[in-house]
Amino acid sequence: MTNLGEPVSIEIDRKPVLWSLIWSWILIFIPTALYALRLAGLSYTLTDDSIIIRTGLMSKKTEHVELYRVRNVSTASSAFSGGKVVLAMQDGTTHTIAPIQDADATGTRIRAAVNSARSSRNVQNREDL
Repeated sequence: MTNLGEPVSIEIDRKPVLWSLIWSWILIFIPTALYALRLAGLSYTLTDDSIIIRTGLMSKKTEHVELYRVRNVSTASSAFSGGKVVLAMQDGTTHTIAPIQDADATGTRIRAAVNSARSSRNVQNREDL
């Protein structure tokens, strides 16, 4: 016991700060690790008539996007999320190719491949008719 006139030092418990730091690192690490795993199993291949999208490490999925069905190709770039190319299809659906490097050049290549695939199949837009 102390007298009322003497100052008493109260110790700070640093354990809550330590646990807070540990949980914040865990909560940052888990989404980052999951995103890295998703990117590890992702690949895109541009052929003369389609874009092949392969996803998955454990359960693999392959999707073929027919280029003659693409209505519009748009690109966007961000310093944080990288570049992306969005393909608007004739049926109203979209396919996003992301994250990629040099989205503008990739979009230009895809546009050229779309035009080539359309002309080889004699496909025209309704706007062109």
